[in-house]
Amino acid sequence: MASVVNKNEILLNSQRYKITGPVRKTLVSIAAPRFTIGDTQRGADPRASILTQNDFRGGIGWERGLDPGTIDRVWWSTCQTRYKGHLLMPRKLNAATSALSDGTAISGSIISIIGWQSSAASQEEIYAVFGDNKVYKYNNASDNWGSAALDTLTNPTEEAIVFRDSTASYLIFARGDSGYTYTTNGTDYTDKDASSDVKNKVAFFTIWHGQLWGIKKDGTLLQWASGPTALATPKAQLPLPDDSVTELLVYRDAAGSPIIYATTKVGLWAYDETNNRWEETELRVPFHEAGGKGAIVWRDSIYFPAGNALYRYQTGSNTAVVSLVGFDRDHGLPSGYAGEITKLIGTHNDLLVLLNGDITQEYSIFPTGRQSSGVGGTSPVVSGKGKSAVLGWNEGAWEVLWAGENNLPLTSGHVGSAYNKYRLWFGFGSVVYWIKLQTDIINPDQIEDFQYDTGGGTMETPYFDGGDAAGNKTAISLRAITSNCSTNVNIQVEYATDFNESYTSMGTITTNGVTTYTFGSGAGVEFSSIKFRITMSTNNSASSPDLNLLELRFREKIPPKFGFSVNIDASKTFAGKTVKEQIDNITTVINTNTLVAFTYKDNDSDRTYNVDLVAASGFEYTGLDERGQMQLQLVEL
Repeated sequence: MASVVNKNEILLNSQRYKITGPVRKTLVSIAAPRFTIGDTQRGADPRASILTQNDFRGGIGWERGLDPGTIDRVWWSTCQTRYKGHLLMPRKLNAATSALSDGTAISGSIISIIGWQSSAASQEEIYAVFGDNKVYKYNNASDNWGSAALDTLTNPTEEAIVFRDSTASYLIFARGDSGYTYTTNGTDYTDKDASSDVKNKVAFFTIWHGQLWGIKKDGTLLQWASGPTALATPKAQLPLPDDSVTELLVYRDAAGSPIIYATTKVGLWAYDETNNRWEETELRVPFHEAGGKGAIVWRDSIYFPAGNALYRYQTGSNTAVVSLVGFDRDHGLPSGYAGEITKLIGTHNDLLVLLNGDITQEYSIFPTGRQSSGVGGTSPVVSGKGKSAVLGWNEGAWEVLWAGENNLPLTSGHVGSAYNKYRLWFGFGSVVYWIKLQTDIINPDQIEDFQYDTGGGTMETPYFDGGDAAGNKTAISLRAITSNCSTNVNIQVEYATDFNESYTSMGTITTNGVTTYTFGSGAGVEFSSIKFRITMSTNNSASSPDLNLLELRFREKIPPKFGFSVNIDASKTFAGKTVKEQIDNITTVINTNTLVAFTYKDNDSDRTYNVDLVAASGFEYTGLDERGQMQLQLVEL
């Protein structure tokens, strides 16, 4: 390998040149541009870049790559994210007792929950079927399930419906191939068993034309012309294998008229009453064991789940639009919440999703029934168990209303005004819980009786890399603006870097106003990407700490690059090269598109850099005299 011989020469592109004076080395790195993401008014610092987060209304599901377009997103949060300038603790979770009035415990996971006002009741009340297959009515005043079970059902399913006609208000429980059961007063129950007539078999109910309709597990549609007391009339049968139907509902057709739809494990089907037949719609999906399970009509669309996915189906003006709106669209959910949607519930502000984490199974693809020939076998679609959760979608973002700490089943829920309180009721394992809901969008600053969960809440921001995932950056300081904090109503702030989920605590905020933390005791902390975790705590359900703003000050450190100034003495032949040859070789370096090697002697050691020749002057004297003193500017790239 070529080398320089002494301090008075250099090697450039493998050619030797004599120099006058030493090589002068300077730092030529261009400082990284500063920028502001978030609240653009907060950019007065001339040297540091600013990341400001004070609006989390974009919701959960963004894990990494935070940028101006996703500045309002979080990765995961059990805290409330619906209000700009406010991050609040979760809504208060209330657990109903799982016992009778004498203290006798009720066993088994909740099968179904429904609100119903019988003709004898002054208000809507909550009825639940527990794992012992018995029906209980909740006593809100004394927090118990009465003195005894109201009825014992044979093979109850999760399906229950309220149907009213001119004669009575019916509470009806589906029992699949075993039949159905109804009551008009909550005390006396009538079983319509399949053993007495197969037309009593029903898996799902709906109401259409003011009449009760249902569908059997084999896909046969049923119509009750005079309520559930009489036999149903069979209608068209779905051309699908048995047990394909997952829900029955009413929604408009392309002309705007309401018709019956059946959600199935392979898509959505519409009932043609005129021709008494089923027609397949544009919403067709690959087979999924939970496809369509818990589907609902909310506002102007059908919402069709399939595991973690959620399809939106809209018709109108002789067109149909299918779109994906689920929480799996971006980066999904943390792996601990890998479940499937089991029920959708509409509210004034949100479409609620019950996400069941209790799913360890292999899905069977058409193992029995009609059209099963040649399609059998199993497909392990989902394995393992996650944590259950209740999520809400406001047609723009997903928010967590509640997250469980284990994988107990979450399959049933109801939203209504039972006991004259607007609440979400849901069964998690063997316990019924309720959360107070709002009928409108509130300002938390103006609500005095808002209730918070004293179990605490967390929020994780996405990883932020400043648009340069590999570039080195330095975190300088973090400012938080908070309100309503105190010793026992506080906010812990932590950070993690470079996709390592080991968090470092910055401190716990117990005061209001601006709190500033410095990284590395003022020296800063190097990172390629960084995220923050907020943990909120309170000992008072009427009070929540409030995070109003987070502001990260950081700078990007560009790797150092150096420039070199050299004066070449081209006045005579050197190292076997004439003056003209030396000048021609320099010209070759100027015209070269790649970097060239540059070596000089420093303390008897060679220093070599790959450089670009960016400036040259003094090529030759005037006339025919080619001698010259050339000044070269070389820089690293």
